[in-house]
Amino acid sequence: MSSAKLGRWGGFAAILGGVLEIVVAGLSRPGPPSLTFAGQATYETAILMSVAGGPLFAAGLVGLYAGLAGGTGRSRFAKGLGMAGLILAGLAALAPLAFLLQVMTIGTVVPAHSLFVSAVFFLGLWGLPLATMLLGVVALRSRALGYWKALPLVLGVSMVLEVPYMVLGFGWLLLGYVLWSSQTGKVSQPTHAH
Repeated sequence: MSSAKLGRWGGFAAILGGVLEIVVAGLSRPGPPSLTFAGQATYETAILMSVAGGPLFAAGLVGLYAGLAGGTGRSRFAKGLGMAGLILAGLAALAPLAFLLQVMTIGTVVPAHSLFVSAVFFLGLWGLPLATMLLGVVALRSRALGYWKALPLVLGVSMVLEVPYMVLGFGWLLLGYVLWSSQTGKVSQPTHAH
């Protein structure tokens, strides 16, 4: 698959992930889970949508990497950061699935102090924000996103700072649109008058 197609599909995935994030934020309220959702079905739906968002965001970062690949030049540093971001995003997307698979196969939850649970918890909590920041640094060095080159880094930092989910959802929507439109030639690129 070409970089343009990967970028477009990644943008579409980020848009879907952003929509899910906004819906989850709309369903939840501050406070204990038993008091914040209309019912058990709504709570379970919100959890499933949150879990589904991780792979969509990771796919969005794959699209970002594909879109940046042409603009990173031959810098080993940028390529290394980008690849580290991709690997981290993939692991972060798989973390909830690994935990679910462990529960389904073993039948019990591994003790909280185990290395497996610690790694899954770390990846689930910090993997995607760190991956987004790593690819954001690469985006700053690239011209692929035009005026939006700081957006991935801002989004990653916002995730670390625990900005409300509704705002993050709109951030992913915007990044997805920028990725999709940059692959179709709709993003405005900086022009210089001579």
